[in-house]
Amino acid sequence: MNSSIACGAGGEFIDDAIHQSCQVLLSGEARFHACLEARDRGLGLVLLGHFVSEQPAMHVLADQIRRRFPALVVWASTVERDPLTSA
Repeated sequence: MNSSIACGAGGEFIDDAIHQSCQVLLSGEARFHACLEARDRGLGLVLLGHFVSEQPAMHVLADQIRRRFPALVVWASTVERDPLTSA
């Protein structure tokens, strides 16, 4: 099965996913009409939530910045939480 991943709001990548013969597009979120378009075009659309789809990349980005600029103290937040599920 071919799939594609788009962090954050990825509804604009529906055409790209279909062009790459993907059956599923994983994304943080998408507008209602993008969801309907994906359905009508036979593309599965999994909406993970905006925060959940982007947060893991922050650790990778922090590592890359840390390696490129060793004099800086860089880290990804350990206290940031999904605002839609946190109390």
